[in-house]
Amino acid sequence: MKLKRTIVALLTSLSIICVPASVCAETATPNEESISMHIISVEKMSDAEINAHNMLGNHETTGLTEINPITRGLSRPDTAWDLSTGDYSFSGSASNSDLYTNYYFTGYTKYQVQIKNYSNTTLTAKVKTFWSTKEELTVAPGYTVNAECSGFQIDDKAYILFQAPSDFSGWIRKLG
Repeated sequence: MKLKRTIVALLTSLSIICVPASVCAETATPNEESISMHIISVEKMSDAEINAHNMLGNHETTGLTEINPITRGLSRPDTAWDLSTGDYSFSGSASNSDLYTNYYFTGYTKYQVQIKNYSNTTLTAKVKTFWSTKEELTVAPGYTVNAECSGFQIDDKAYILFQAPSDFSGWIRKLG
């Protein structure tokens, strides 16, 4: 009888230890960022606008830095652009190297971007934070795209990477 009570007590103890009990906390799930991109407009550029751009010949790259494929991971922008003082304008062209904005953008949850693609190939622009691509935008040759990117955290450091080959211009502005 004593052996029976000991076995029952042992089994009861094991069942308490081995059976999961309800708790007052839940497993925390990572805070998934929900960055989204909404296309505001897509417009075909006029032949006159494209010809005027092409007549400039040697296109000057402004507001962008070339990414050397060997040092790509080391070349992220390290300075913020203060969008409260105005839009950030950029332009660039590259046949083999990706280009990215010289500055990152922070302090807002929503941005608007305009990209004009003067190239004869589709342009891919990637909205990135320091560790991942959040959204990707493709712009057909000869088109202008206006898009709204929202869902950023105030302290996110966002920038845009433009994949080669490219010939484009545009701007970024804060929305909220």
